[in-house]
Amino acid sequence: MFHCSRVAALALLVPLSFAAGERLPRADARRYIDDVKFLSSPELQGRGAGSEGLERAARYIADRFRSLGLKPAGDSGSWL
Repeated sequence: MFHCSRVAALALLVPLSFAAGERLPRADARRYIDDVKFLSSPELQGRGAGSEGLERAARYIADRFRSLGLKPAGDSGSWL
């Protein structure tokens, strides 16, 4: 199970996941808003510690990082 601080830590790793000199992907305001809407939706049940909503949010963020071409920086080279 994920702890809220682990999900928050994922968000902080984004800027650190790019090697010096690599181009950042172009920002997509619509995608950003869609991500925020999903992560704050009632469907995620408030994302309380140990909840399925928190697990879904963590998987969603990991999938987004993967889709952006970021390198895994989690436990044992995972996305989490």
